[in-house]
Amino acid sequence: MMRVGRPGKGVGHVEKLSGSEYAKERLRVILEVTSGALSRKEGAERLGLSESSYRGIRDRGLQGAVTSLEPRPPGRPRKECTGELSEAEAQALFDLRAMIELSRLREEIALLMPELVCRDGVRIPPRGRVAGKRRTLRGSKRG
Repeated sequence: MMRVGRPGKGVGHVEKLSGSEYAKERLRVILEVTSGALSRKEGAERLGLSESSYRGIRDRGLQGAVTSLEPRPPGRPRKECTGELSEAEAQALFDLRAMIELSRLREEIALLMPELVCRDGVRIPPRGRVAGKRRTLRGSKRG
Protein backbone atom coordinates (compact mmCIF):
# COMPACT_ATOMS: atom_id res chain seq x y z
CA MET A 1 0.00 0.00 0.00
CA MET A 2 1.42 3.34 -1.05
CA ARG A 3 1.07 6.35 1.25
CA VAL A 4 0.18 9.76 -0.08
CA GLY A 5 1.76 12.94 1.28
CA ARG A 6 4.98 13.78 3.02
CA PRO A 7 6.69 11.17 5.14
CA GLY A 8 6.43 11.77 8.89
CA LYS A 9 9.38 13.19 10.80
CA GLY A 10 9.04 10.68 13.61
CA VAL A 11 11.45 11.57 16.40
CA GLY A 12 12.40 14.73 14.44
CA HIS A 13 9.30 16.45 15.84
CA VAL A 14 11.09 16.71 19.18
CA GLU A 15 13.47 19.33 17.76
CA LYS A 16 10.66 21.91 17.38
CA LEU A 17 9.53 21.54 20.98
CA SER A 18 10.58 23.98 23.67
CA GLY A 19 12.63 22.58 26.52
CA SER A 20 16.18 21.71 27.50
CA GLU A 21 18.32 19.39 25.38
CA TYR A 22 18.40 17.04 28.36
CA ALA A 23 14.60 16.64 28.33
CA LYS A 24 14.48 16.44 24.52
CA GLU A 25 17.04 13.62 24.48
CA ARG A 26 15.00 11.68 27.03
CA LEU A 27 11.87 12.13 24.90
CA ARG A 28 13.71 11.06 21.75
CA VAL A 29 14.87 7.84 23.44
CA ILE A 30 11.39 7.11 24.82
CA LEU A 31 9.87 7.56 21.35
CA GLU A 32 12.55 5.39 19.70
CA VAL A 33 12.00 2.60 22.25
CA THR A 34 8.21 2.89 21.90
CA SER A 35 8.42 2.73 18.10
CA GLY A 36 10.69 -0.32 18.27
CA ALA A 37 13.81 1.37 16.85
CA LEU A 38 15.64 0.69 20.14
CA SER A 39 15.25 -1.96 22.80
CA ARG A 40 14.42 -0.91 26.35
CA LYS A 41 17.91 -1.98 27.45
CA GLU A 42 19.57 0.12 24.69
CA GLY A 43 17.42 3.12 25.60
CA ALA A 44 18.34 2.82 29.27
CA GLU A 45 22.04 2.56 28.39
CA ARG A 46 21.83 5.59 26.08
CA LEU A 47 20.40 7.64 28.96
CA GLY A 48 22.81 6.16 31.50
CA LEU A 49 20.01 4.62 33.56
CA SER A 50 19.02 1.22 34.84
CA GLU A 51 16.06 -0.43 33.12
CA SER A 52 13.81 0.16 36.14
CA SER A 53 14.75 3.87 36.24
CA TYR A 54 14.11 4.08 32.51
CA ARG A 55 10.64 2.56 33.00
CA GLY A 56 9.87 5.18 35.67
CA ILE A 57 10.94 8.04 33.39
CA ARG A 58 9.02 6.56 30.45
CA ASP A 59 5.86 6.17 32.54
CA ARG A 60 6.16 9.73 33.90
CA GLY A 61 6.68 11.13 30.39
CA LEU A 62 3.78 9.21 28.89
CA GLN A 63 1.53 10.15 31.82
CA GLY A 64 2.43 13.82 31.28
CA ALA A 65 1.51 13.49 27.61
CA VAL A 66 -1.85 11.89 28.42
CA THR A 67 -2.61 14.51 31.07
CA SER A 68 -1.82 17.38 28.71
CA LEU A 69 -4.15 15.90 26.08
CA GLU A 70 -7.21 15.71 28.33
CA PRO A 71 -10.16 17.75 27.02
CA ARG A 72 -10.37 21.29 28.36
CA PRO A 73 -13.21 23.79 28.36
CA PRO A 74 -13.41 25.76 25.11
CA GLY A 75 -12.25 29.34 24.90
CA ARG A 76 -9.63 31.38 26.61
CA PRO A 77 -8.90 30.46 30.24
CA ARG A 78 -10.28 32.87 32.83
CA LYS A 79 -7.95 35.38 34.38
CA GLU A 80 -7.13 34.90 38.00
CA CYS A 81 -8.95 37.46 40.11
CA THR A 82 -6.74 39.12 42.69
CA GLY A 83 -9.73 40.81 44.31
CA GLU A 84 -8.09 44.23 44.14
CA LEU A 85 -9.25 47.01 41.83
CA SER A 86 -7.37 50.00 40.59
CA GLU A 87 -8.75 53.39 41.57
CA ALA A 88 -10.20 53.93 38.08
CA GLU A 89 -11.87 50.51 38.12
CA ALA A 90 -13.29 51.15 41.59
CA GLN A 91 -14.71 54.52 40.47
CA ALA A 92 -16.23 52.96 37.33
CA LEU A 93 -17.80 50.21 39.44
CA PHE A 94 -19.21 52.79 41.88
CA ASP A 95 -20.67 54.80 38.96
CA LEU A 96 -22.27 51.70 37.44
CA ARG A 97 -23.82 50.69 40.74
CA ALA A 98 -25.22 54.23 41.18
CA MET A 99 -26.70 54.13 37.66
CA ILE A 100 -28.32 50.75 38.36
CA GLU A 101 -29.83 52.02 41.61
CA LEU A 102 -31.12 55.16 39.88
CA SER A 103 -32.68 53.06 37.12
CA ARG A 104 -34.31 50.79 39.70
CA LEU A 105 -35.79 53.80 41.52
CA ARG A 106 -37.12 55.29 38.27
CA GLU A 107 -38.80 52.00 37.42
CA GLU A 108 -40.36 51.79 40.87
CA ILE A 109 -41.71 55.35 40.57
CA ALA A 110 -43.09 54.61 37.10
CA LEU A 111 -44.94 51.56 38.42
CA LEU A 112 -46.28 53.16 41.59
CA MET A 113 -47.03 56.66 40.27
CA PRO A 114 -47.49 56.57 36.50
CA GLU A 115 -48.92 60.10 36.53
CA LEU A 116 -45.43 61.42 37.32
CA VAL A 117 -43.71 59.75 34.40
CA CYS A 118 -42.44 62.13 31.73
CA ARG A 119 -41.19 61.29 28.28
CA ASP A 120 -39.25 63.86 26.26
CA GLY A 121 -40.31 66.55 28.71
CA VAL A 122 -44.04 65.93 28.08
CA ARG A 123 -46.05 64.77 31.05
CA ILE A 124 -48.07 61.67 30.27
CA PRO A 125 -51.63 61.80 31.58
CA PRO A 126 -52.86 59.04 33.87
CA ARG A 127 -54.47 56.01 32.27
CA GLY A 128 -57.99 56.49 31.03
CA ARG A 129 -57.84 60.28 30.84
CA VAL A 130 -57.51 62.40 27.78
CA ALA A 131 -55.65 65.61 28.38
CA GLY A 132 -58.08 68.35 29.41
CA LYS A 133 -61.20 66.20 29.27
CA ARG A 134 -63.00 64.29 31.95
CA ARG A 135 -63.90 60.71 31.51
CA THR A 136 -67.56 60.20 30.74
CA LEU A 137 -69.79 57.33 31.51
CA ARG A 138 -70.98 55.17 28.66
CA GLY A 139 -74.06 56.46 27.02
CA SER A 140 -73.58 59.88 28.52
CA LYS A 141 -73.69 62.77 26.06
CA ARG A 142 -71.34 64.99 27.95
CA GLY A 143 -68.19 65.89 26.04
